[in-house]
Parts: sequence; structure tokens; C-alpha cells
Amino acid sequence: MTTELDLPKDILDLEDWSALGQGTSKVADYQIKMHNYIRSLCSTVKKQSVEITDLQKRVQTLELQQQQQQQEVDKSPALQTWSMMVSGKKQSEQQQVLIASVKKDLRDAERIENNIIISGAGAGNSDDQDTAKVNEVLQVLKLDRDTHVKSQRRIKTNRTTRLNKPIDMIVVEFKNETAKNTALRGAKTLRNTPELNQIYINPDKTP
Repeated sequence: MTTELDLPKDILDLEDWSALGQGTSKVADYQIKMHNYIRSLCSTVKKQSVEITDLQKRVQTLELQQQQQQQEVDKSPALQTWSMMVSGKKQSEQQQVLIASVKKDLRDAERIENNIIISGAGAGNSDDQDTAKVNEVLQVLKLDRDTHVKSQRRIKTNRTTRLNKPIDMIVVEFKNETAKNTALRGAKTLRNTPELNQIYINPDKTP
């Protein structure tokens, strides 16, 4: 006879509860049902115990990552400012200036992200001459103006080359980054075109 001391202190200490198997004809129906209930309960509890252990490990990992991220925020004034901005806390004047500067940099980057600079095309006397020269370049690059070009403009500058010639630069803004990258990759093909081999194409990095 099993005494109270023989019972396991934790249901997890129970061995896998086996089925009744054959020879149960003399066992009452309620006993069979109770046996099946206990067997199902043991299996469920053991499964949930494994899941709980896994969740505990995941929580510990997330807490550690959060601590590491907070340490990075504490080390960086910019991240502190961003954290305060997201949380809705009031920023100091210095932090507001930093935020404004970051926003400006983002706007500037977005403004020129699809631009290229064409230099060496010659100091055109009119917009029509600039357009004609850019069209020649686009034709070699196999880019259609109507499909890919959003706008173009000449940059006026007092700077000169080493030969004391005026620097001529035309900004071409494409409608998407794919067209811009196509132009940059195809720039070397201009070397094989006699009338365009002094023209250079570079990404727009103007302020």
C-alpha cells in the first residue's frame, strides 16, 4: 500500500504515465477514465514546464539586451536625445539644436540621393545647350530623359581648375535611385566616346 511518504513531492517527478494496456476488463469505467485524466494531466504539465523554462530563458536574454542597449544610450548624447524624443520627454536647448541638425542632414541626404554631377561638359551659354549636352550623355548611358530624368540645373561657382578654367557642373536629378546607379555604372563608357571622353559623372555631394 502506498503511503503519503511514497508520493512524489512534485508532479514533474512522476515518470511518464503509461496506458492501462490489456487486461482492463475488470477495471471500472470511472477508474479507466480517471487514469486517462491523470495521464493527460501529467503530460500537459511536463510539456508546459518545458515551455515555461524556455520562456524564462528568452526573458533573461531580452533583459540582457535591454541593459546593453541602455548602456549604449548612456554613452551617446545623440542616442539619449533620440530616446528622450521618442519617450516624449522635454529636451534641453542643446538637444533641440542637435535634433534640428540631424533633421537637416536627413533632408539634405534625401534631396540629393538620386542626383549625379556631370562635369566637363563645357560652360554652356544657355539652358538649351546644357540640355543638349546632357541628352548626349544620357544617350550613351542608354537612359531616356522623359522616363528617368526629373530635372537638371547648372551649378554656378567661381572655382577654377588647375588650368585656371571655370569649373562647370550640371546637376541631374533622376526619378529613382536605380537610374542614378545606372548612370554611375555607365560613366566609364564615356571614355570610348570621343566627343564625351572629357566628361565625368560623380554622385552629388553638394551641401
